[in-house]
Amino acid sequence: MNSSRSVAGAILMSTFATLFMAGCAHNPDVRDGHDYTSGTTAKSPPAYLGCVKSELQGHVKTYQIDGDNSVKLFIDSTDPNKAGGLVEVRGTGTQQQFTAYQRDAWYDHGRLLDAALMCSKA
Repeated sequence: MNSSRSVAGAILMSTFATLFMAGCAHNPDVRDGHDYTSGTTAKSPPAYLGCVKSELQGHVKTYQIDGDNSVKLFIDSTDPNKAGGLVEVRGTGTQQQFTAYQRDAWYDHGRLLDAALMCSKA
């Protein structure tokens, strides 16, 4: 009898711990996900990000933030924990480095990631 109580208790604690951990990881920073791509482009940041924006669906909200030696294009929100995607362009001169991140890329078959790659070469 004591053995079945301890097994039931262990299962209950394990279930609680799993649910607690899943709740903590609900909206991680979009940059921490597995869906991303990176590379270089010869385009200027405005031209490159303009191309990326033109490939997105019309109802998608974008926010562009200029920083020190980088430009970030956020999708849906400027909060990395809520953003649907992020494209960051860094560098000076003729070659720019970009990294694109997309939350739930499976949902639209990685449209943002595809746009980031295509625009880097076009």
